Parts: sequence; structure tokens; C-alpha cells
Amino acid sequence: DHKENVKEFDFTACTHDMLSVIYQMRTLDFKKMIIGEEVPVEIFLDNEFYEVAMIYKGKAVVDTKFGKIKCLKVIPKVISGRVFKDEEAVTVYVSDDENKIPVLIETPISVGSVKAILDGYENLRNASTAISN
Repeated sequence: DHKENVKEFDFTACTHDMLSVIYQMRTLDFKKMIIGEEVPVEIFLDNEFYEVAMIYKGKAVVDTKFGKIKCLKVIPKVISGRVFKDEEAVTVYVSDDENKIPVLIETPISVGSVKAILDGYENLRNASTAISN
């Protein structure tokens, strides 16, 4: 006989998980932000709520198979000691255009780093102005 363990949690309208935080940052108006500015975000992880922040770190260019992509660099301040050693262990690059496509996500690990790199895209809502060859 398997008993189901059910827990209930009260969420606000803007609670995220670690992945949706990356997509939430696509809604930010970076034109009005200064380097180092933090945007507070509530996340839900391992049955707990945490107040974290996304820190704008400026602009960067990322080399991809599509060419060089002008990007905005953001570091979600994560919970150190849980999954990551350092609070600023994850770096996210999104295209510096109206699409704000996640281009590169990287995090160091004990034997190197893990990278998630844009492999393809289609049906963009806006024409890309961030890619150059």
C-alpha cells in the first residue's frame, strides 16, 4: 500500500523555479539598468521559498555556430551551500535584442564547468539584431 505524501504551499503570483528565473529575466528592461543592479526574485526550491536576485553584469559577445551574438550578462544569485558553492555560480547570457534568447548558461563545477549553449532557434517574434558573422 503506497501512501502519497501531499504538501500544500501558498505561492505568490511571481514565484519561480531555477529555470523560470532565466525566462523571467527576458522581461526586464536592461536599457534602464546599471551594471551591478539587482532585481529581487522569489524562487521555490526543495519545498522552500527563497528571496534571491538577478544581477546585471553588463554586455558581452558570445561566439556560437550562428556567429558572434551580442549578449546581456546576468548572474542569478543562487543559494550557496545547496547546489552551488558560490552565490554567483551561474552566468546567463541572453541576446541583446528584443528576443532576449538564452544563448549560453554556464556554471563551474569541481572538474571544470558545465555549459548549455544555444543549438537552434526558429519563429522568433522579432528579427534578431544581435547576431553578426
